[in-house]
Amino acid sequence: MVVLRAQGLAKGAVLNFARAPKDIRATANTIISRGKEIQDAVARQQQPMFTNTIAPLAKFENDYGADSSVITFLQNVSTSKSIRDASSDAEQQLSTFRI
Repeated sequence: MVVLRAQGLAKGAVLNFARAPKDIRATANTIISRGKEIQDAVARQQQPMFTNTIAPLAKFENDYGADSSVITFLQNVSTSKSIRDASSDAEQQLSTFRI
């Protein structure tokens, strides 16, 4: 999947109303997979410090927060039922992961 970023604008995901349901699912899976990697790395720290615990978690949230918002927003505005359903499912998966 290619994420387009508008030039001259702040870094972040561009809202794409034509995103396919499979792309929504893939983005959600990527966010969850990367989040688990970060959490596992933080949990393995023998000498926890800000730089190896809080900083990686905050960077993850910063890097993937926009993508998460974009894919879950589509459930409220898309005219396609399959996109709304995929977006709703993605929100459920992301909510479960965050708990």
